[in-house]
Amino acid sequence: MRRMITRPLFGVLMGIWVFIFSACTLPLAAGQTIPITQTFAALTQNADSPLLFTPTLFISETPSPTITVTPTEPPITSTPTISPRPLYYTLQPGEFPYCIARRFDVDPKELLALNNLPSGTIYAPGLVLSIPQSGRPFPDIRALIPHPTTYVVPEAQMSVFKIACKFGDVDPLAIVQRNNLLSYTLDFGMTIEIP
Repeated sequence: MRRMITRPLFGVLMGIWVFIFSACTLPLAAGQTIPITQTFAALTQNADSPLLFTPTLFISETPSPTITVTPTEPPITSTPTISPRPLYYTLQPGEFPYCIARRFDVDPKELLALNNLPSGTIYAPGLVLSIPQSGRPFPDIRALIPHPTTYVVPEAQMSVFKIACKFGDVDPLAIVQRNNLLSYTLDFGMTIEIP
């Protein structure tokens, strides 16, 4: 009776052991190894025989998982590339197509026409605009506020993009670079230099 109970119990325990350590191998003579599933089959064929070896686990080193953090705002480069007219531009908080036309010295009507956008509409950040590469320049004065100058941020959580639009022809990345900023969002009362 005892033999009838021990044999199935031994099989169940070995099955659990194989399941847990399925990626491991057992050593043989002269550094050879066989998969543990083959060892399990050999052990369960003759459950009455004593074990002739001691199982040794070899755990291979695997790289630990890495955590990737997605920033909530675009990364700030230490040396921004300031291009007079990029092919595309993505609207940022505080910007609008007319502001972008002024910044890149393009006719706002051409910018809207190229992007099939109606005039007088408010557009959300994230809208990708195609920038005209030829055509008429901006029809009015591009610099709305004389600069270089200092500027005190008049509201909480104001973006450098909105400040650049207030000045007209200022590149927001130039503001970031001039002030060694770590964020595009500025605090109320902060004094910055406008290039």
